[in-house]
Formats: sequence, C-alpha cells, structure tokens
Amino acid sequence: MYNFENISINYDRITTIETLGMDMYWRNAMVKKIRLPKNSFILDAGAGTGKLSNVLTSKFRDGRIYSIDISQKMLDQIKNKRLIKLRADATETDFPDNYFDLAASAFLIRPLNDKINNYFYETHRILKKQGFFIIMEIYEPDNPYFRFLFDFYLHKILRKIGDALTKTDAFSYFSESIREFYSPNQVSELLKKHGFRIINIRSFLSGSIVIHTSIKI
Repeated sequence: MYNFENISINYDRITTIETLGMDMYWRNAMVKKIRLPKNSFILDAGAGTGKLSNVLTSKFRDGRIYSIDISQKMLDQIKNKRLIKLRADATETDFPDNYFDLAASAFLIRPLNDKINNYFYETHRILKKQGFFIIMEIYEPDNPYFRFLFDFYLHKILRKIGDALTKTDAFSYFSESIREFYSPNQVSELLKKHGFRIINIRSFLSGSIVIHTSIKI
C-alpha cells in the first residue's frame, strides 16, 4: 500500500488532475439517491483530505459522520468541524458491530489491493443490516479505443507531469495500480462473497469510473 503521508499536502491536486476535475461530480453522484434518517451514523473510510466527507455532511446535515484514514497528515488537511476525525485502518477498526447506517469510500479499494477482502469483511461487520455500502474506484475502461486514450493520458502524460508536480512517485504508483487491479465484475463478486447485495452499479467514462452501491444482507 502506498505511503500517502508523503503526498498529503498535494493530494487534492493529484486527484483533481487525475480525474480531469470531475471527481467532485462523481462523489456527489455516490450519495445523491441515498435516503436515510436525519440522525444516521455514517462512515467515510480512507477519507483522505475529506472531499467525500464534505459531500456527506452537505447531504446528511444531522448525521453523525466519521472520517477515518490511516494517515494522520491527510486527516490534518480536513477543516470541516462537523466531522469526527479518527486515525484508523479501514480493514480493522474499533467500531462496534452493526454501528453504521452507511459506509462509503472513494478511491480506497485499489490502494488496499490485497487487503480488499479484509476491508469488505470489516465493513460488513460494522454496518447495520440493510445498511448501505458505496464504493467508487478507477478501472481500466471497457471500450478498447477509449482504453487507448486513457492509457496514453494516464501512463504517458499524467505520470510524468504528476510526479514532477508533487516531487514524488505518486502518479507512477497510481497508474501501475490501475493496470494491476480487479475488474468491476470481480469487485461485484467480492462484495457478494462478503454478504452484500448490489442494488446499483453506475459507470462513467466508458467504465473507467465505477460506483458500486450495495446493502448488507
């Protein structure tokens, strides 16, 4: 797993460049149609600098929203005082069983890589029955022509510019991790294996961005 401590200050810039500025639109799309009680308990796992957490606080104004991340430097970038910030590993938390009404993460499962099963198991444990689990990730696109453009942008242009801007190998890591990661269908099967029922799969940019919405059964 990549050490995000090294890029905490530049993380928002990285995700904006990586997604051509569309990441906030997709984060809003993650939770737009979710209906929950006003006092719901909500988790943003791998919260980073709080982009998704901010969307959650805007939608669920009376909710109790936790932002957890393994990097304290990332959490230190969060300025939203409505959030409960905790340094924690999303694959092994101290939350009690059946605690949350909604758990969400944006661009977390790919960095977790071989710990994705631990994350799904832990999320199932801390979610209430019928609780929502929403994940968004970047994948290799379905369309071969778009995949060619995607690979050229990601691996030839973005990789060089991004590493130079951040003075790290962050973009090199991101580009390689996308090539080596699961497909959306494989992620769907993992979710089912861990006790989730998928209620919606939404994709953007020819399948390069996919949002899985599921519930705990």
